[in-house]
Amino acid sequence: MKVGAVFCDYDGTLARMDTSRELSHVPEELIGTLTRIGAHVPVAIVTMKDYDFIHNRVPFANRWPCVGGLEVRLADGSEIGTAESLLGDEEEDIFHGIVVKPKASGKPLEIPAVRIKKITAKHVVTDLSDGDVQALPAYREEHWFHLGWGGLFRKHPEWDETSRT
Repeated sequence: MKVGAVFCDYDGTLARMDTSRELSHVPEELIGTLTRIGAHVPVAIVTMKDYDFIHNRVPFANRWPCVGGLEVRLADGSEIGTAESLLGDEEEDIFHGIVVKPKASGKPLEIPAVRIKKITAKHVVTDLSDGDVQALPAYREEHWFHLGWGGLFRKHPEWDETSRT
């Protein structure tokens, strides 16, 4: 059996949970082991932490599916707030959008997938204007199945960089 990649959670798996954010780190011995593994297969950190927090703490990783804390931007480049979760429908197996926590109100809103133009390591780029944000629906927890990054990988273990699904 060939291993195609290694996916690791950060808190409680690679780093202790009983420490402050500022002191959080991966033990040196584990960094060495994962660096050696990373020479053969991709090592990804799947976390709700933000990219700025995680990328310097995991030098062995070459993939960072981070959702929490990603800045969500309007079409003009200004920041709306931060991504809190992905929205999906398990029955339909479709990505429907994201939940954003706006800086202004702090009340979660739903951004439909059709309004999301790109997701990078630091930003979710939308085609929204400031006026469009005012019209976004409030997040309806009971309406959505939370797919999250972990759920996406569990549902689609066959996904890789060449997959067209």
